[in-house]
Amino acid sequence: MIIPANRLSPEALREIVEEFVTRDMPEDWSTETPLDMKVAQVMNQINEGLAEIRFDPIAKTCGVFVKEEE
Repeated sequence: MIIPANRLSPEALREIVEEFVTRDMPEDWSTETPLDMKVAQVMNQINEGLAEIRFDPIAKTCGVFVKEEE
């Protein structure tokens, strides 16, 4: 299930994005990039429709997913 980012509180959205950038980002993503910059980049991708927040009702988890190019 896709969760529109604007349906989340700013705090909840940031927590989801922080979890994504600290755990799920590829290892080759610069470790020298500050957390706030990584979060801002992912937030921009969400705002531009390039990534989305999804909720898995079975696992009761959510995360950020980069959309596949169509």
